[in-house]
This record gives sequence, structure tokens and C-alpha cells, in this order.
Amino acid sequence: MPKIKRRFEWDFGNTTHLWERHQVRPFEAEEAIKDPHAIGGTDELHSQNEIRFAIIGKTRKGRTLFLAFTVRNNHIRVLHARDAKRKEVKLYEEKISTA
Repeated sequence: MPKIKRRFEWDFGNTTHLWERHQVRPFEAEEAIKDPHAIGGTDELHSQNEIRFAIIGKTRKGRTLFLAFTVRNNHIRVLHARDAKRKEVKLYEEKISTA
């Protein structure tokens, strides 16, 4: 994944959703997206109205997250974030070990 240089867009809607559904805080989502080892790309299945991205990345404390986000008005808006599933963690770890 390329290095992220855009700002993040947070509001009551997306911060509440991330916390209530998956106990992910905004700073954790930002860390995982900025992870230099993050893997992912365009989410073709959910990109009908706007381009969406899906990635797996780690926070500074080692929490591996799966995230979906879009770019609106040059800002990153996180749409979904949760703990990565075992299969996703394995994929991430395999990528790290071959890097």
C-alpha cells in the first residue's frame, strides 16, 4: 500500500459505529491504515457509487484490523473497521515474512 498522506474525516456517525460495533477507536483505524506493511486494494464489490478500499493493517500495539474506507474531498473516511479474522491475520503475517 502507498504511504497515506491524506487527513482523516471523523464525525459522530463513523466514530460511534466503529466503537459500538467493533470497539475500534479512530486512532487505531488511522494507525492500521498508515501501517507500511498494510495489504489490500480496491474493493470492487462495494465500489458502485464511489471507489472503496479494503485493507489489513496493524496498530502500534499490534492489533490487526480489517478496514474499509473511501476518499471524499481528499479526506479518508473510514466506513468499517474490525479485528481481522484468523485467515486475514495469516495473510498479513505471510506478507510480512516474505517482505
